[in-house]
Amino acid sequence: MTGLELAKKLYDSFEKDDIPGVLSCLADDIEWVLNGPSSIPYFGTFRGKEAVQKFFARVAAEEEILQFAAEQFIDGGDSVAVVGREHCRARATGKEFKVRWTHVFDCRDGKIVRWREFIDTAPMATAYQG
Repeated sequence: MTGLELAKKLYDSFEKDDIPGVLSCLADDIEWVLNGPSSIPYFGTFRGKEAVQKFFARVAAEEEILQFAAEQFIDGGDSVAVVGREHCRARATGKEFKVRWTHVFDCRDGKIVRWREFIDTAPMATAYQG
């Protein structure tokens, strides 16, 4: 499976709330990276499928996803960039935020080995501040 096919399969699985489907796209030693302020409770670096599964559980506990859309896929062979947006509500405060993001996938041997998110964290941090 190509990097582009893997990225599309991952988003398709995520939209169906099929986390096992998402995890099936990942290498066992996946590095999953979200850089940002500690006020966003699920940011950090996660290594391995079990850690990524815990990441998704934490996101579900912390946020209600009102809209999530991957809008553009940029095929770079073993590296794929995806540009999109989301609209969410922080469960702790009830505050909503809208952000745009770019996700970068690095693939090897038919699996995603590294995923990185680049996002405007300011609206998120504001929503998480009570």
